[in-house]
Amino acid sequence: MGKKDKKLTALLDECQGLKNKKKYKESIRKYREALTYIRNKIKDEQEQKKELDDIKLEIDLIYTLEIKDIINRANQLVEQKKFNNAFEEFNKALASTYNITDTQLREKESNKINKLKGQTDVRVLIEQASNLTEKKQFDEAIHSLTKALNDTNKVYDSIFGENIIKTIQNTMNRVYSEKIQVIVNQGTELEQNGHFDEAIDVLGKALKIAEEMFDSDQKNSEMAEIKGLINNLYSNIAKPLIQSGKQYVAQNQIEKASLDLKKGISIINKMYESEQKINEVQIVGGIINPIYLEQIKPIVEAGEQLINQEDFEQSIQIIDDTIKKFNQALEIAKKMVESEQKNDDLKLIENLINKACMMGIKPRKEKGIQLIEQKQFDEAIQELYSVISIAKNMIIPEDQENDELNDVKKLINKVYSAEIADIIEEGNSLVERKKFDEAIEIFNNALNITNKMYLSEEMDEEVSKIKNNIYQTELKQIISKGDLSDKQKKFNDEIKRLSELLERAKIIKEPELKSQEMERIKLEIDHVHAREISLLIEQGTDLAIQTKFDSAFDYYEKAMAIIDLIDSREITEKELIKIIDVYKDELNSKAKQDISREQYDSAIELCNKAIELDNNHVESFYLMGNAYKLKKEYDKAIENYKKAVEMDNNHTNAWNDMGLAHACKKDFDKAIEMYQTAIGVEPTQANVFYNMGNAYKHKKDFDKAIESYAKAVNINTNHAKAWFFMGSTYYDKNDYDKAFQCIEKGIVIDPELGKETNSIILDFKKSKDLLRENLQEIFRNST
Repeated sequence: MGKKDKKLTALLDECQGLKNKKKYKESIRKYREALTYIRNKIKDEQEQKKELDDIKLEIDLIYTLEIKDIINRANQLVEQKKFNNAFEEFNKALASTYNITDTQLREKESNKINKLKGQTDVRVLIEQASNLTEKKQFDEAIHSLTKALNDTNKVYDSIFGENIIKTIQNTMNRVYSEKIQVIVNQGTELEQNGHFDEAIDVLGKALKIAEEMFDSDQKNSEMAEIKGLINNLYSNIAKPLIQSGKQYVAQNQIEKASLDLKKGISIINKMYESEQKINEVQIVGGIINPIYLEQIKPIVEAGEQLINQEDFEQSIQIIDDTIKKFNQALEIAKKMVESEQKNDDLKLIENLINKACMMGIKPRKEKGIQLIEQKQFDEAIQELYSVISIAKNMIIPEDQENDELNDVKKLINKVYSAEIADIIEEGNSLVERKKFDEAIEIFNNALNITNKMYLSEEMDEEVSKIKNNIYQTELKQIISKGDLSDKQKKFNDEIKRLSELLERAKIIKEPELKSQEMERIKLEIDHVHAREISLLIEQGTDLAIQTKFDSAFDYYEKAMAIIDLIDSREITEKELIKIIDVYKDELNSKAKQDISREQYDSAIELCNKAIELDNNHVESFYLMGNAYKLKKEYDKAIENYKKAVEMDNNHTNAWNDMGLAHACKKDFDKAIEMYQTAIGVEPTQANVFYNMGNAYKHKKDFDKAIESYAKAVNINTNHAKAWFFMGSTYYDKNDYDKAFQCIEKGIVIDPELGKETNSIILDFKKSKDLLRENLQEIFRNST
């Protein structure tokens, strides 16, 4: 619009003046006139929009000023406790917010007003509680304050809110305190009228109210005061009984004295912990404890006399009588009032009981151990059960275990385990002779013995071991009959039955019950599969023993296939380990057989299969190395030997054969290094020294070769080749006497070694003898 329009400027100045005079309605009316003028006068849309927005903002600001004034009036009314009038003003302010066009500004003003209304509600509740308290309407007052406390968190900011909360809590504590005082007065009145029990009940109610107070010094003071009043009441109730007890003691009427004093102490024990209670207890203890001590003394002396008898340790009856005596004394001591004297007496009697028990336990336990060593199991069990009967009487702190009792239980379990071991050995002997029914009967006898054992891990292990023997025997029995179809049909029928149950479980409506039932059935199915796997492994192993490896492998593969049907991870891992352990060993057995038949490629394939099952199986890498060495693929052989010794650094054979592979490659230094490593692992391997001698001989290091051969024959004097080639090496050194000595020793041990050399050696020896004779003759003639 270029220059500012004079009329518009005048209108806006007038609006500003009215606003400053707080004539908000007139100011707003004038601003609306300005809006109409702008719409008619300014044609440029952007300019028009800007002017209109500026004026709308001014109008919104005027409404906020109006709201602020209303809120100020409302707050003044709140301070004057004219709450109804204040709420009317807040509502007017809230109505004004609806005129604000800016959404965010309107929401901000609205929230501020609602928060102030909430804060006023809290003030109203606090004021209301104050009025109710004056009228002694304590419960209603507390209800109001509780509501105020809950509302405070919603309508006050953190710091100021914390102060308000603290104020309300203090106010509530004052209300509780006044309520408590009214109840305490009722209790005091009842006490004055001699109604002690009713007074205690009333004061108990006051104490519960005090417990509801917020933590503070005031709360602690109220509770301490009430407890003190209750303690005084109990003390007053107990006093006549204690006085009566004293009088009976003076008259030597001990039974009557004990009766009144027990009643008195039972009342004092109801008191809250305090100096007063401690003093009252000590007073009663000083009267009643000497009475109990007089009763205890002759009983303990009688028990000690029994302990000191010469035949005490040998007689179970005397031990039992002694323990009964001491237990009688212990029960009386427990009735004593708490004191240092009581603790000392209890400890003394407990020690006497334990001493009596240990005197009976020690010789019987030693005898039981001797009987176990002598395998006199029945007598050992009888002796150890007598120890159990004694050990049960020992006094052991609640937080400790009875070591003696546990030790004897372990010994008893050890006896039964030893007995079971003999029975299992007998059963296994019957299995080897294929007397399966008799073996199963023997194993079941062993299982019955476990019922006599104490519950423990050892017992569980014995049960598991015996059941496994029974199951394996049953499998061997089935396999021996050569027809597994009936057993397999039973597995299939069982799986079918459980699968039907699983389908029924799926329609259970209650989710948790459905899940539990399905998991239970799935686990049963898994156990059937596990039994099926065991049968297949057993049959495969039986075939492997007969060297029918291909058929055995078929059964292992079937077992592997069943693994995929098992849901339980725990069972899967357990069964998989079982299959792999057997399968890989039999694959290696077949590989050894193929190597001996020079079927090297087949052996390598079998070793690779074993490694697929267990990539850490040392023996498979070692055997594969042997197969490659015999195929003259020495690098591959060395590669597999290396893998074997990486997994088992003490594999002497792998180190030795890796040396042989290097020797075949004419790398004698590397070969010697491998042999030395093998000797470091196992210094008594004659073959390793022999191979090292050969390597040195190839290197023409004859002294070290002879040294190595010598070590070989020192370890094994019948090592023919070591003797023979040691002789050969002496020959290389032109030491013919030693050469023929060693070679002849080798030929004596293994005549095959001399087939090609015997005639040459004989001719050489004859020539040597003839030369010696000629030389001697020349010598004689020259003289």
